[in-house]
Amino acid sequence: MKLNDKIKLLTEKDRYSWYGVHAVMVGFICDSRKVNDGKDWLVTFEKTTNGDISCISVNEYDLEIIEANRGDEPMRMLYLKTTDSTKEKIPMLFGIC
Repeated sequence: MKLNDKIKLLTEKDRYSWYGVHAVMVGFICDSRKVNDGKDWLVTFEKTTNGDISCISVNEYDLEIIEANRGDEPMRMLYLKTTDSTKEKIPMLFGIC
């Protein structure tokens, strides 16, 4: 796995569901380095059940690559939610989650 790979969460676990992330949800690897002694990847899930964007550590064995980053794709970007009064989008680059 590598930065910007599109992945699917394979298992339902309390450590993920606490953040609104559940099995079969799709996300992206948001850091090129592994965390937690090389066992986990940082993954960003954009549409969680609690309505937030979640960037959480996920065990490599709980992930399946749906679409590998070919290396020629631009960096993916999510936008933070803003209030109706601002009407502007605030970018959140992967890798800074």
